[in-house]
Amino acid sequence: MKKLLISLIFIIPFLLTGCLEPIELSNIGIVVGMGIEISDEGYEVTLQILNPPAISGQQQHALATLELHENARSIHEAFKLLDQRTSAVLTLSHLEVIVIGEKFAEKGLSPFVNYALRHSDIRPDINMVVAKGVEPKQILQVVTAFDAIPAIQINPGTLKNSRANRIITKDLYEVADAINSPIDNMVLTAITLYLEEYDVTVGDKQGEDKFNFRNKFETIEEINANKDKPDIGRDGPVDKKKIDKEIAKSSTQHNALDSKRPVQIRKENAAVFNGDKIIGYITDSNVQKLNILKGSYKRYDLVAITDDKEYYTSAGLTTLDVKVKSNMKNNEITYKVTSDAIILENTYPIDFTYNQNLQAASEFLSKRLKEDLEDFVKQSQETMKVDFLGIAGHVSHQEKKLWREIEGYWDDIFPHINIIIEVEIDVNSTGEIGNVTL
Repeated sequence: MKKLLISLIFIIPFLLTGCLEPIELSNIGIVVGMGIEISDEGYEVTLQILNPPAISGQQQHALATLELHENARSIHEAFKLLDQRTSAVLTLSHLEVIVIGEKFAEKGLSPFVNYALRHSDIRPDINMVVAKGVEPKQILQVVTAFDAIPAIQINPGTLKNSRANRIITKDLYEVADAINSPIDNMVLTAITLYLEEYDVTVGDKQGEDKFNFRNKFETIEEINANKDKPDIGRDGPVDKKKIDKEIAKSSTQHNALDSKRPVQIRKENAAVFNGDKIIGYITDSNVQKLNILKGSYKRYDLVAITDDKEYYTSAGLTTLDVKVKSNMKNNEITYKVTSDAIILENTYPIDFTYNQNLQAASEFLSKRLKEDLEDFVKQSQETMKVDFLGIAGHVSHQEKKLWREIEGYWDDIFPHINIIIEVEIDVNSTGEIGNVTL
């Protein structure tokens, strides 16, 4: 007992001491957004830093954040150079989002993941996104009317509304796991900029009929081949100088105060990876199909259009369930998708007070979703040629012995698998009225 007391006498004074290197709160620079891109020197690092006096109202006309960027041979060296450019001690413990540039993503994410996992300040639950068609620093500088802190709007994890099923959220740990996994090719939310004045999404070189490109897959090879072509806006090609001029103004209060919001942040695509390297993009409508096949959400919105394009029906899928059956001996994977549905809109002349018409609506919605999913799967196999659908996970779980034999050849096998889609939707509600032909 005496030994214990003597030990406590020696230990307690050490516990009562303060931090070895105390930092006053007023001297801390809180970094909320971080961007990484390849530069001539090596890496370009951009930081979005909070401006507390502006947030508290002490500086009425100041912006809530400050953006700094620096080039260096390594990510850590660039961060240290940025730390020297402000009187505050920069901390990464409150990061909201990490924005990865396209050139960096093409080269591979491993260097940054290595740095981030070793950094004691960076939390592993930070979401990562890819900057499509623009540089990370251009995205992080945008001042918006929605959030005083742009990083919050960029972060896909903050999107809690009905479009959440068109978003992919991946934190640092999940990215690291996917990079090192032989059966998981990851998909990350992509962020780009939209210019209201020209009705142009930066990096969009697809043509004037944008509606027909909602389901288009884009490979990095296609993007690089077209990078020197002008972006397509409402009235045709838009001069790059005009786009750069508008983006440059997006860092001012003008961008937030203008009712048209000249430059807006858009989450319209998702980046597909093979290992740690980006290979292309899918549109947000295809992200929803990917999330359906992965069973990531239980609620979806579906628009089914008649063959003659004259009528359409919108429905909400409310209890979606997905079962996957692997039968690689016959080179088959079967998805069975079932869900209840509620009619949200209807322009087709049909009376829903009759059960046979409800059945017809159920069959119509099932057919359209089946066609959409089949088209998505076909494009995935033909265009991307890598398994980002997560099929390898089902095969390795359900057919362990066979998987050990084919694991090393999966990238060659995936494009040729017969993927069968079965859909069964049951319309059990038509909203507040039965007959919607008014």
